[in-house]
Amino acid sequence: DKELYAHHAGAFVKNAYAPEFNQGGKYDENAAQKAEDLNIILCMELKQECKAFKIEKHGHNYPHCWRTDKPVLYYPLDSWFIRSSALKERMMELNEQIQWKPASTGTGRFGKWLENLNDWNLSRSRYWGTPLPIWRNADTKEEMCISSLEQLYAEIEKSVQSGFMKSNPLKEKGFVPGDFSRENYDRIDLHRPYVDEIVLVSPSGAPMRREAALIDVWFDSGSMPYAQLHYPFENKEEFDKGNLFPADFIAEGVDQTRGWFFTLHAIATMVFDQVSFKTVISNGLVLDKNGNKMSKRLGNAVDPFGALANYGPDPLRWYMITNSQPWDNLKYDEEGVKEVSRTFFGKLFQT
Repeated sequence: DKELYAHHAGAFVKNAYAPEFNQGGKYDENAAQKAEDLNIILCMELKQECKAFKIEKHGHNYPHCWRTDKPVLYYPLDSWFIRSSALKERMMELNEQIQWKPASTGTGRFGKWLENLNDWNLSRSRYWGTPLPIWRNADTKEEMCISSLEQLYAEIEKSVQSGFMKSNPLKEKGFVPGDFSRENYDRIDLHRPYVDEIVLVSPSGAPMRREAALIDVWFDSGSMPYAQLHYPFENKEEFDKGNLFPADFIAEGVDQTRGWFFTLHAIATMVFDQVSFKTVISNGLVLDKNGNKMSKRLGNAVDPFGALANYGPDPLRWYMITNSQPWDNLKYDEEGVKEVSRTFFGKLFQT
Protein backbone atom coordinates (compact mmCIF):
# COMPACT_ATOMS: atom_id res chain seq x y z
CA ASP A 1 0.00 0.00 0.00
CA LYS A 2 2.78 2.38 0.95
CA GLU A 3 4.67 1.83 -2.33
CA LEU A 4 1.53 2.25 -4.42
CA TYR A 5 0.59 5.44 -2.59
CA ALA A 6 4.09 6.89 -3.06
CA HIS A 7 3.88 6.16 -6.79
CA HIS A 8 0.42 7.69 -7.25
CA ALA A 9 0.56 10.34 -4.51
CA GLY A 10 0.09 13.22 -6.94
CA ALA A 11 -3.28 11.87 -8.04
CA PHE A 12 -4.56 11.67 -4.48
CA VAL A 13 -3.62 15.20 -3.45
CA LYS A 14 -4.60 17.13 -6.59
CA ASN A 15 -7.20 19.06 -4.54
CA ALA A 16 -4.30 20.87 -2.83
CA TYR A 17 -3.60 22.61 -6.12
CA ALA A 18 -7.22 23.34 -7.03
CA PRO A 19 -7.82 27.05 -7.86
CA GLU A 20 -10.46 27.48 -5.15
CA PHE A 21 -7.91 26.51 -2.48
CA ASN A 22 -4.97 28.39 -3.92
CA GLN A 23 -3.77 31.91 -3.13
CA GLY A 24 -0.72 33.26 -4.94
CA GLY A 25 0.63 29.81 -5.69
CA LYS A 26 0.24 28.66 -2.09
CA TYR A 27 -2.35 26.38 -0.52
CA ASP A 28 -5.05 28.38 1.28
CA GLU A 29 -5.87 26.32 4.35
CA ASN A 30 -8.62 28.70 5.51
CA ALA A 31 -10.47 28.41 2.21
CA ALA A 32 -10.24 24.63 2.36
CA GLN A 33 -11.55 24.48 5.90
CA LYS A 34 -14.49 26.70 4.97
CA ALA A 35 -15.43 24.42 2.11
CA GLU A 36 -18.69 22.56 2.63
CA ASP A 37 -17.03 19.17 2.39
CA LEU A 38 -13.87 18.29 0.51
CA ASN A 39 -14.96 14.65 0.49
CA ILE A 40 -17.98 15.54 -1.64
CA ILE A 41 -15.82 17.45 -4.13
CA LEU A 42 -13.39 14.57 -4.45
CA CYS A 43 -16.17 12.02 -4.85
CA MET A 44 -17.76 14.10 -7.61
CA GLU A 45 -14.46 14.36 -9.46
CA LEU A 46 -13.85 10.63 -9.19
CA LYS A 47 -17.36 9.90 -10.44
CA GLN A 48 -17.00 12.31 -13.37
CA GLU A 49 -13.72 10.66 -14.34
CA CYS A 50 -15.32 7.19 -14.03
CA LYS A 51 -12.83 6.22 -11.34
CA ALA A 52 -15.33 5.57 -8.52
CA PHE A 53 -16.54 1.98 -8.13
CA LYS A 54 -18.86 2.83 -5.23
CA ILE A 55 -19.43 5.90 -3.03
CA GLU A 56 -20.86 5.58 0.48
CA LYS A 57 -20.41 7.10 3.93
CA HIS A 58 -17.93 5.31 6.14
CA GLY A 59 -17.07 6.00 9.78
CA HIS A 60 -13.34 5.92 10.54
CA ASN A 61 -10.68 7.34 12.82
CA TYR A 62 -9.28 10.72 11.79
CA PRO A 63 -6.29 12.64 13.19
CA HIS A 64 -7.07 15.62 15.42
CA CYS A 65 -4.84 18.28 16.93
CA TRP A 66 -3.91 17.18 20.45
CA ARG A 67 -4.08 20.79 21.66
CA THR A 68 -7.33 22.03 20.09
CA ASP A 69 -9.14 18.77 19.20
CA LYS A 70 -9.78 20.18 15.71
CA PRO A 71 -9.40 17.94 12.62
CA VAL A 72 -5.94 18.02 11.07
CA LEU A 73 -5.85 18.91 7.40
CA TYR A 74 -3.04 17.29 5.42
CA TYR A 75 -1.72 18.70 2.17
CA PRO A 76 1.52 18.23 0.22
CA LEU A 77 4.54 20.50 0.54
CA ASP A 78 7.99 20.35 -1.00
CA SER A 79 10.42 19.38 1.76
CA TRP A 80 14.07 18.67 2.42
CA PHE A 81 14.93 15.16 3.57
CA ILE A 82 17.91 13.38 5.09
CA ARG A 83 18.34 10.02 3.36
CA SER A 84 18.51 8.17 6.67
CA SER A 85 17.09 5.02 5.07
CA ALA A 86 20.44 4.56 3.29
CA LEU A 87 22.07 3.87 6.68
CA LYS A 88 19.23 1.84 8.16
CA GLU A 89 21.22 -1.39 8.33
CA ARG A 90 24.16 0.33 10.02
CA MET A 91 21.87 1.95 12.58
CA MET A 92 20.45 -1.47 13.39
CA GLU A 93 23.96 -2.92 13.80
CA LEU A 94 25.05 -0.13 16.14
CA ASN A 95 21.83 -0.46 18.13
CA GLU A 96 22.98 -3.94 19.17
CA GLN A 97 25.93 -2.31 20.98
CA ILE A 98 23.63 -0.24 23.21
CA GLN A 99 22.55 -1.59 26.60
CA TRP A 100 18.82 -0.90 26.88
CA LYS A 101 16.84 -0.98 30.12
CA PRO A 102 14.51 -2.69 29.57
CA ALA A 103 16.10 -4.72 26.78
CA SER A 104 12.70 -5.16 25.13
CA THR A 105 12.59 -1.45 24.26
CA GLY A 106 15.84 -1.72 22.30
CA THR A 107 14.81 -4.81 20.35
CA GLY A 108 11.11 -3.99 20.23
CA ARG A 109 9.92 -0.41 20.09
CA PHE A 110 13.25 1.14 19.00
CA GLY A 111 14.43 -1.83 16.95
CA LYS A 112 11.16 -2.06 15.01
CA TRP A 113 11.29 1.68 14.37
CA LEU A 114 14.72 1.26 12.76
CA GLU A 115 13.56 -1.74 10.73
CA ASN A 116 10.79 0.35 9.16
CA LEU A 117 12.83 3.55 8.92
CA ASN A 118 11.85 6.17 6.34
CA ASP A 119 13.86 9.18 5.21
CA TRP A 120 13.97 11.98 7.77
CA ASN A 121 11.84 15.00 6.86
CA LEU A 122 14.25 17.74 7.93
CA SER A 123 12.49 20.96 6.91
CA ARG A 124 9.55 22.70 8.58
CA SER A 125 7.26 25.44 7.23
CA ARG A 126 7.31 27.63 10.32
CA TYR A 127 8.63 31.01 11.42
CA TRP A 128 10.34 30.37 14.76
CA GLY A 129 13.27 27.97 14.90
CA THR A 130 16.66 27.17 13.42
CA PRO A 131 16.85 28.39 9.79
CA LEU A 132 17.82 25.90 7.10
CA PRO A 133 21.29 27.20 6.04
CA ILE A 134 20.81 26.58 2.31
CA TRP A 135 20.88 29.31 -0.34
CA ARG A 136 19.72 28.71 -3.94
CA ASN A 137 19.51 30.75 -7.11
CA ALA A 138 16.24 31.43 -8.94
CA ASP A 139 16.25 28.29 -11.11
CA THR A 140 17.49 26.18 -8.13
CA LYS A 141 20.35 24.76 -10.22
CA GLU A 142 22.96 26.29 -7.93
CA GLU A 143 22.88 25.93 -4.18
CA MET A 144 25.15 26.49 -1.22
CA CYS A 145 24.98 25.00 2.28
CA ILE A 146 26.67 27.24 4.86
CA SER A 147 28.64 25.29 7.47
CA SER A 148 29.90 28.06 9.76
CA LEU A 149 29.55 31.73 10.61
CA GLU A 150 33.04 32.32 9.25
CA GLN A 151 31.93 30.97 5.87
CA LEU A 152 28.73 33.03 5.96
CA TYR A 153 30.73 36.16 6.77
CA ALA A 154 33.06 35.54 3.82
CA GLU A 155 30.17 34.79 1.43
CA ILE A 156 28.39 38.01 2.44
CA GLU A 157 31.58 39.93 1.68
CA LYS A 158 31.54 38.43 -1.84
CA SER A 159 27.88 39.41 -2.20
CA VAL A 160 28.66 43.00 -1.19
CA GLN A 161 31.44 43.14 -3.79
CA SER A 162 29.00 41.79 -6.43
CA GLY A 163 26.45 44.46 -5.56
CA PHE A 164 23.72 42.16 -4.22
CA MET A 165 24.02 43.56 -0.69
CA LYS A 166 24.83 47.11 0.33
CA SER A 167 26.81 46.06 3.38
CA ASN A 168 27.69 43.11 5.61
CA PRO A 169 25.20 43.08 8.52
CA LEU A 170 27.52 40.88 10.60
CA LYS A 171 30.34 43.39 10.20
CA GLU A 172 28.00 46.27 11.02
CA LYS A 173 27.07 44.58 14.31
CA GLY A 174 30.75 44.26 15.21
CA PHE A 175 30.86 40.47 14.82
CA VAL A 176 34.41 39.11 14.62
CA PRO A 177 34.90 35.74 12.81
CA GLY A 178 36.85 33.27 14.93
CA ASP A 179 35.89 34.92 18.24
CA PHE A 180 33.74 32.33 20.02
CA SER A 181 32.97 34.45 23.08
CA ARG A 182 29.37 34.89 24.15
CA GLU A 183 29.79 38.65 23.93
CA ASN A 184 30.67 38.34 20.24
CA TYR A 185 27.76 36.01 19.43
CA ASP A 186 25.28 38.18 21.35
CA ARG A 187 25.89 40.92 18.80
CA ILE A 188 24.04 39.08 16.02
CA ASP A 189 20.76 37.25 15.44
CA LEU A 190 20.52 34.80 12.55
CA HIS A 191 16.89 33.81 13.04
CA ARG A 192 14.09 34.97 10.80
CA PRO A 193 13.47 37.63 9.54
CA TYR A 194 17.12 38.82 9.68
CA VAL A 195 18.66 35.76 8.00
CA ASP A 196 16.15 36.01 5.15
CA GLU A 197 17.56 39.44 4.23
CA ILE A 198 20.97 37.93 3.41
CA VAL A 199 21.56 37.49 -0.33
CA LEU A 200 24.59 35.49 -1.45
CA VAL A 201 26.24 35.13 -4.85
CA SER A 202 26.49 31.83 -6.74
CA PRO A 203 29.64 30.59 -8.53
CA SER A 204 28.11 31.79 -11.81
CA GLY A 205 27.43 35.24 -10.36
CA ALA A 206 23.67 34.87 -9.79
CA PRO A 207 21.93 36.03 -6.59
CA MET A 208 21.06 33.29 -4.11
CA ARG A 209 18.34 33.52 -1.46
CA ARG A 210 17.85 31.30 1.55
CA GLU A 211 15.32 28.50 1.46
CA ALA A 212 12.45 29.69 3.64
CA ALA A 213 12.23 26.45 5.62
CA LEU A 214 13.39 25.81 9.16
CA ILE A 215 15.11 22.73 10.55
CA ASP A 216 13.20 20.08 12.50
CA VAL A 217 13.67 20.89 16.19
CA TRP A 218 14.53 17.23 16.80
CA PHE A 219 17.68 17.79 14.74
CA ASP A 220 18.69 20.35 17.36
CA SER A 221 18.06 17.79 20.10
CA GLY A 222 20.02 15.09 18.30
CA SER A 223 22.95 17.48 17.86
CA MET A 224 23.14 18.15 21.60
CA PRO A 225 26.38 16.19 22.28
CA TYR A 226 28.25 18.33 19.76
CA ALA A 227 26.40 21.64 20.03
CA GLN A 228 26.91 21.89 23.81
CA LEU A 229 30.68 21.74 23.21
CA HIS A 230 30.60 23.95 20.09
CA TYR A 231 32.24 21.08 18.22
CA PRO A 232 34.11 21.10 15.84
CA PHE A 233 35.00 24.78 16.33
CA GLU A 234 36.00 24.25 19.97
CA ASN A 235 36.96 21.26 22.19
CA LYS A 236 37.78 19.21 19.09
CA GLU A 237 40.87 17.52 20.53
CA GLU A 238 39.14 16.29 23.70
CA PHE A 239 36.07 15.24 21.74
CA ASP A 240 38.05 13.27 19.16
CA LYS A 241 39.92 11.45 21.95
CA GLY A 242 36.60 10.01 23.12
CA ASN A 243 36.71 11.74 26.50
CA LEU A 244 33.45 13.61 25.93
CA PHE A 245 31.54 11.30 23.58
CA PRO A 246 29.68 8.95 23.44
CA ALA A 247 27.64 9.29 26.64
CA ASP A 248 27.96 6.47 29.18
CA PHE A 249 24.34 6.82 30.29
CA ILE A 250 21.15 8.68 29.37
CA ALA A 251 17.54 8.38 30.54
CA GLU A 252 14.24 9.60 29.14
CA GLY A 253 10.64 8.55 28.72
CA VAL A 254 9.68 5.65 26.48
CA ASP A 255 8.04 8.13 24.09
CA GLN A 256 11.53 9.34 23.12
CA THR A 257 12.33 6.15 21.19
CA ARG A 258 11.11 7.96 18.08
CA GLY A 259 12.31 11.37 19.28
CA TRP A 260 15.52 12.10 21.16
CA PHE A 261 16.85 8.51 21.22
CA PHE A 262 16.43 8.19 17.46
CA THR A 263 17.88 11.59 16.51
CA LEU A 264 20.90 11.05 18.77
CA HIS A 265 21.46 7.63 17.22
CA ALA A 266 20.84 8.75 13.63
CA ILE A 267 23.19 11.75 13.66
CA ALA A 268 25.96 9.82 15.46
CA THR A 269 25.68 7.02 12.89
CA MET A 270 25.64 9.32 9.87
CA VAL A 271 28.45 11.64 11.02
CA PHE A 272 30.70 9.47 13.21
CA ASP A 273 29.64 5.88 12.43
CA GLN A 274 29.27 5.10 16.14
CA VAL A 275 26.72 5.10 18.94
CA SER A 276 25.79 8.30 20.73
CA PHE A 277 25.15 6.59 24.08
CA LYS A 278 26.23 3.29 25.62
CA THR A 279 23.46 2.69 28.16
CA VAL A 280 19.92 4.03 28.29
CA ILE A 281 17.04 3.66 30.72
CA SER A 282 13.75 4.22 28.97
CA ASN A 283 11.49 5.13 31.88
CA GLY A 284 7.73 4.93 31.80
CA LEU A 285 5.32 7.85 31.96
CA VAL A 286 3.47 9.25 34.96
CA LEU A 287 -0.24 8.90 34.14
CA ASP A 288 -3.32 9.89 36.10
CA LYS A 289 -5.03 7.35 38.34
CA ASN A 290 -7.18 6.12 35.43
CA GLY A 291 -4.17 5.50 33.19
CA ASN A 292 -4.66 8.60 31.02
CA LYS A 293 -1.81 10.89 29.96
CA MET A 294 -1.69 14.02 32.09
CA SER A 295 -2.67 17.18 30.25
CA LYS A 296 -3.58 20.76 31.14
CA ARG A 297 -6.33 20.51 28.55
CA LEU A 298 -7.91 17.53 30.29
CA GLY A 299 -7.43 19.07 33.72
CA ASN A 300 -5.85 15.90 35.15
CA ALA A 301 -2.30 17.22 35.57
CA VAL A 302 -0.80 17.26 39.06
CA ASP A 303 1.19 20.25 40.28
CA PRO A 304 4.44 18.67 41.56
CA PHE A 305 5.28 21.65 43.74
CA GLY A 306 1.86 21.49 45.37
CA ALA A 307 2.28 17.77 46.03
CA LEU A 308 5.73 18.36 47.55
CA ALA A 309 4.35 21.11 49.77
CA ASN A 310 1.47 18.91 50.98
CA TYR A 311 3.26 15.61 51.58
CA GLY A 312 7.00 16.27 51.43
CA PRO A 313 9.54 14.72 49.05
CA ASP A 314 10.11 11.41 50.84
CA PRO A 315 6.51 10.08 50.74
CA LEU A 316 6.34 11.01 47.04
CA ARG A 317 9.63 9.26 46.26
CA TRP A 318 8.63 6.17 48.21
CA TYR A 319 5.20 5.99 46.58
CA MET A 320 6.62 6.29 43.07
CA ILE A 321 9.52 3.82 43.39
CA THR A 322 7.40 1.15 45.10
CA ASN A 323 4.45 1.28 42.71
CA SER A 324 6.19 0.47 39.42
CA GLN A 325 9.49 -0.44 37.83
CA PRO A 326 11.36 2.59 36.39
CA TRP A 327 10.53 1.52 32.82
CA ASP A 328 6.83 0.90 33.49
CA ASN A 329 4.11 3.55 33.45
CA LEU A 330 2.96 4.78 36.86
CA LYS A 331 -0.68 5.54 37.61
CA TYR A 332 -0.42 8.43 40.06
CA ASP A 333 -3.17 8.44 42.68
CA GLU A 334 -3.03 11.08 45.41
CA GLU A 335 -4.87 8.73 47.76
CA GLY A 336 -1.90 6.37 47.49
CA VAL A 337 0.49 9.13 48.53
CA LYS A 338 -1.76 9.94 51.49
CA GLU A 339 -1.76 6.28 52.49
CA VAL A 340 2.05 6.04 52.32
CA SER A 341 2.41 9.26 54.28
CA ARG A 342 0.00 8.11 57.00
CA THR A 343 0.85 4.43 57.45
CA PHE A 344 4.61 4.46 56.86
CA PHE A 345 6.11 7.91 57.23
CA GLY A 346 3.71 8.92 59.99
CA LYS A 347 4.84 5.95 62.09
CA LEU A 348 8.48 6.53 61.14
CA PHE A 349 8.25 10.15 62.25
CA GLN A 350 6.65 9.15 65.57
CA THR A 351 9.44 6.69 66.36
